Amino acid sequence: MNILNLDRKIRVGYQFHEFPISHAHTFWEFCVVTKGPIIHKINGKDETIESNTVVFVSPNNTHSTHQIDNLPLNYICVGIDNNFLYNQLKELDVEFYNILKETPIIKFSIDEEYSEFLLKYVFKLTELTDDSPQYHNILNVVYMSLILELYKTHKSLLSPKRKYSKEILKLIDILDNPQNFTLNLKDLILKINFSYTHTLNLFKKEVGVYPHEYFTNKKLAHAKKLLMTSNIKITEIAEMTGFYSYPHFYSVYKKRYNVSPLEQRKTIIENVY
Repeated sequence: MNILNLDRKIRVGYQFHEFPISHAHTFWEFCVVTKGPIIHKINGKDETIESNTVVFVSPNNTHSTHQIDNLPLNYICVGIDNNFLYNQLKELDVEFYNILKETPIIKFSIDEEYSEFLLKYVFKLTELTDDSPQYHNILNVVYMSLILELYKTHKSLLSPKRKYSKEILKLIDILDNPQNFTLNLKDLILKINFSYTHTLNLFKKEVGVYPHEYFTNKKLAHAKKLLMTSNIKITEIAEMTGFYSYPHFYSVYKKRYNVSPLEQRKTIIENVY
């Protein structure tokens, strides 16, 4: 496939050979190594990247990809226009975007199942024309799942930059953990011996939103990723993310993403399988 030709907002490609020419560009790039190891050179420094690893490169950083002892390698490249990324991330966390700009490279591991999921979607793109609605939808599935994985894995980048109190940092860690999504917010706050009313006001002052809104957004983002990347039943996803009433889950999800959970899942199934 012709990769990373960003005359549009997102481009995805798949390569099975090295790209040894050092280059830089004005867009962001995910490099998902599905079969490695490979050498990824960034600003003159070699980084060994194992299989099932994602490398995220910010704009204007020189990089190249090299084989190791002629070992086979496969990797997916996802290029994202800067303005598009900003417009998407500002809804999730604009400060995270600002920190990413100052970070030349981030790498993080993914499991083999997720790597295979990405490959399946990219191979599906080879069957489609790049002006088809299905092509556009699949690009967004790949893009959004990678962004959510990046945010989940590297949200700790935010902590040193933000002037949060220890109390609020502790609560953010709790609210970000999917294992707590089924628990009651008030119980979580009281469980860590925080004054409920004081914490609500302090959270709003430091973070900009009340804990309930923050917690709901985290749960919805996790639900969206599960809808896009798994075969888990929608009713189970609702329960896993703390929405015990499906009508409530439906209402909140559609209000947030302008599409119902069922429509989100149906679109993916129709376009990929």
